[in-house]
Order: sequence, then C-alpha cells, then structure tokens
Amino acid sequence: MALALKQLCGFSRVNAQCPTYKYICAGLSGGSLLYAFYAQVQKQWRESEIQFRKEQLKKPIYELRDEELVSPPWNSSNLNEWLYRRVRVKGRPLHYLQMMVPRTEFQKPGYECVVPLVTKEDADQTVQEGLLVSLGFVPYEYKEVTDRHKLEDASVQSFDCFLSQLPELQDNSYGNVANRRNSQWNYADLQLMGQFTGFKNADKIGKVVLERANFNTPLDERNMRTYDLDADHHLDYPYLKSNSGILYHKDHMPWDWQRAKQQALGSTVLFGALGALLHLAK
Repeated sequence: MALALKQLCGFSRVNAQCPTYKYICAGLSGGSLLYAFYAQVQKQWRESEIQFRKEQLKKPIYELRDEELVSPPWNSSNLNEWLYRRVRVKGRPLHYLQMMVPRTEFQKPGYECVVPLVTKEDADQTVQEGLLVSLGFVPYEYKEVTDRHKLEDASVQSFDCFLSQLPELQDNSYGNVANRRNSQWNYADLQLMGQFTGFKNADKIGKVVLERANFNTPLDERNMRTYDLDADHHLDYPYLKSNSGILYHKDHMPWDWQRAKQQALGSTVLFGALGALLHLAK
C-alpha cells in the first residue's frame, strides 16, 4: 500500500520536501481529541444544569410576604438554593423606569423589559423599596411605552416569576448608560439595574431578576416553543418564556455538544490516518 501511495500520489516526494506534514497531522489529531473531551464535559455539565433547573421549577411556588418583599430571603451564600425557583410577588411596576435590554427571539429583534417593582413605599411615594422584575420580551417597535397600542397596568398586582440572572444577556462588550432621562442598556448588569431603581433597598436586589414565565407549559427542553405565543404573535406582549424556554440555551444544549464531540472524533480519526499514511510513504 505504501508503494502504491508513492507511485500514485507522490507521497514520498511530499514527505521528503515537507517532513513536518505528518507531525502537523498528529497535532491536529491530538487537538481534535482534546476538543472531543472538552465537548463531552460541556455536554455533561449542560445535562446537569437542565436537571437542576427542572428540580427547582418543580418545587412549590413560594410567596414573598411582609419583610421578604423588601429584604428577600436569598443572598450570596444561599443564592444557588433559590435560582430558578418559582416565587409569587405583589407590587406596583414602574413602567416609566423600564430597562430595555436588546435581544432577538424567533428572528425578531426586541428587548427584555425589566422594571422596578415597588413593594413598599411611604404615603407620598418619595421613599420606595422593591425588587427587579422582568416582564418578558417586547418587540422593537414597542420599545417606548408611548408607542404601544395599550395602557400599561401600573396598579398593584401579583406576578408569578422564577429567580433568574438573565445569563443569556450577560455579554458586556458594550457598556450601559444608566441615565434616567436617556438610559441605554446593552447587557443585564443586575447591580447597576438595582441602583438605577433608586430604591432604598437597592443594595439588596442586584443579585437576581424575578422573571415572569408561563409555568403551565411542558417542562421539556426538547420542546421548541420557548415562548408562550402562537405563530401569528396574536398573544399580547410582553411575551413570556415557557418552561422549555427556561431550560433552553441557544447553541449550548446537550445535543449541540454531542454533535461537536462526534465531529471532533471524526477529525481525530481523519488526521490520525492521514499522518500514518504520510509516515508510511517515506
């Protein structure tokens, strides 16, 4: 076989002129094998993360009451016990202080709409305390409250949410401008958002966002209906995530890493075989 390669492909001449080819192939084969191992680790981590979120979402909904509405039960030491757990909160949303973080869903540009939620205030509303609540996805044409074909409800109301850190909106390549007259948010800086509210308890609320979702949807990461809306977008915005949307992460699901691992193993075999043929053709 080696003789046939010499005669038909000139591998002997190639090997003599560029003896490093076989070492390059060996390096590429080894690198591909390392990446296959990395993809396997990432696949297992993503599977465990999905299972963790499922277990948290299955827990009974926790209703915040009294002092918990201004001093929530989660903090730096126990935050992992609360992430993705469902909570019910009652308060008054301040739509005029909305924080709109750009995002694209179902190939449509828009914004994640985060608002301060007042849970306690004095009689003249000068001293306020509360939490951060994400109302959902708003299409780009309705970014401003004045551009919407409806009146936003600013009364005291109840919200069913889950604890989130908006991990898909943490790309801080561009900064934020936390100016009340002309704010511009390019990523979800939760600490800055907490300060932006002007709440008395601002230092306690910059760990998480209470993100609204429709929990009456299948708890299945393979369900591609990640938002609770129909194909014609007839349901009213802001659009809420479904349970599968809470479990989903673009381009980083277990099957994506499984495919990457298989491709890397294929490259390992290909470059390994090519390196062996070059070695035989000397």
